Amino acid sequence: MTYLVNKDLMKWPGHKSYNSTIALLGPVLGAPFVASNNFETSEHVGTHMDAPYHFTAQGWRLHQIPFSQLKGPAVVIDIREKASQIQDATLDVSDLEDWESEFGQQIPKGAVILMNSGWNKYWGNATAYVGGDTIETLHSPGFSREAVDWLLKNRDVVGFATDTLNCDIGKTLNFEAHILMLGENKWCVEMAANVGEIPKQGSVVYAMPMKIENGSGAPIRLYAVWDEKDPWVTGGATCITCCITIIGLAVLSHIF
Repeated sequence: MTYLVNKDLMKWPGHKSYNSTIALLGPVLGAPFVASNNFETSEHVGTHMDAPYHFTAQGWRLHQIPFSQLKGPAVVIDIREKASQIQDATLDVSDLEDWESEFGQQIPKGAVILMNSGWNKYWGNATAYVGGDTIETLHSPGFSREAVDWLLKNRDVVGFATDTLNCDIGKTLNFEAHILMLGENKWCVEMAANVGEIPKQGSVVYAMPMKIENGSGAPIRLYAVWDEKDPWVTGGATCITCCITIIGLAVLSHIF
C-alpha cells in the first residue's frame, strides 16, 4: 500500500522531493561490484506517516511510537461516490455508522481507519492530486472533525490512513482532524496506495515507518494481509495470504 519512492512522487507544497545520487558503483577493494546510493528527501512526501509530534508538542515523536501501536484490523471506509462529486468531500460519522451496519459489528478494538476516496486515480498528476501550488490552495477529500472526534470518544483506534495528500480536507486552514488525531497520540498515514484493493473488513494493516529519532514523520512501508496467516508465521509451509505491498523505504529491521 506504498507508492514507489522516486523523483516523481507527490508532495506537500514547500517540501523537498526525493533525490538520489550514486555513492559507490563498481569494484570496491576486493569486491567486483558494489552499489550504494545517497538520498535526501522530506519526512512528509509520498506515502508517509504523520507522528503525533507533527501537530502536538508533547506527542510521541516517531521513534517513541510503541511497536504494538503500528498495526491493527483494517476498517476501509468507501467515500468514492461523494468524492467524485465534491473535491473536498469528508469522511463523516454517518459513513462509519454505515460500515458498522453493513458488517453487523462495531469497529474493532485497535483498528486502523482507512479512507478510500478513489483519489489514487490522480497519482502522478500533481495538479489533480494536490489541488494547488500552496498550502492555502490545496483540494482533496479528508476526515471530518466530527468523525475523528466520534472515533476517539466511542471506539478504540490506533491510527488513520488516507489515499489523499491530507488527513484533513485539502482546503483546511486549521487542521482540525490532524490536531484531534495526533493530540490523542494516534498517527495518520497520508498518500496510501491501493486502499481500494483490500477488503473493507477482515484484513490487518501494518504501518512500518523509518525509525527516525525525534521525527515528526517518515516515509513508510504500509501493507495489509488477509486470508489465513501472516506469511512469516508458518515457516516453510504453503500460505495463501494476500499481501498488498508496493516498494517503500522502511524495513522491519528499522523498527526493532
